[in-house]
Amino acid sequence: MIRLFRYELQKLKRTRLIGLITIAPLFMVFQGVQNFIRYQQIWTREAWEVIMEQTFIFYPSFLHPLLIAVIMAMVARIDHVQGGWKYLLARPVARHHVYMAKLAAGVLYILISMLIFGCSIILGGLLAGAGSHIPYGEVAWKLASCFLVSLPIILIQYELSIRFNHVGVPLAVGIVMSVPSIFAANAERLWILDPWTYPIVLSLGSQLGTDPRQLIIMGIVIIVVSVLILTGGLLGFRRRDIL
Repeated sequence: MIRLFRYELQKLKRTRLIGLITIAPLFMVFQGVQNFIRYQQIWTREAWEVIMEQTFIFYPSFLHPLLIAVIMAMVARIDHVQGGWKYLLARPVARHHVYMAKLAAGVLYILISMLIFGCSIILGGLLAGAGSHIPYGEVAWKLASCFLVSLPIILIQYELSIRFNHVGVPLAVGIVMSVPSIFAANAERLWILDPWTYPIVLSLGSQLGTDPRQLIIMGIVIIVVSVLILTGGLLGFRRRDIL
């Protein structure tokens, strides 16, 4: 499986994906830091708190889920074109290893994009003169928790990307689900039915007035949904004809 994982990474290197997952987080942080500098005179809170708020406003609701959709679509698209599946699945390897190797490669790129976003926040704050008391722990916690609650989104987008040959299907789902998620997250109870709201609720839960008991329910839902999607995806991939 390690060889398959390396093979998937080599294929992704031939795409422009690394450029996208680098530039997009940098642009998001640039906008947040720019807002901090522009209205610096009216902020009454601690500088790092404002920078964190401004940079995270649209990250969990828009950029993060969209990057997940793009990354997973690209992971599968490489083999959807030019008969890549026939070559890959004709090799003497277990199909579940292929499925997991491609998923792992996509997850790695998602983590890289999140790491770039986190480092950009720290660098942007320093350049903006936010002070030397850098909230490393808060940045790391926000990103780690954002990744964990995004597992259902990652697995849904991966499964859609594997099942549909046209890259437009998973991308359309990603866009359609991401855009209204910030409004759905404000629903008192119904937000729990939409996995795209989970990163928003966890990042902005205190501002949304989320009941802590709902967060426990969310954790249970994440585990159950993730296990079901991953198990169903693996079984379906093993039984599917060569694409």
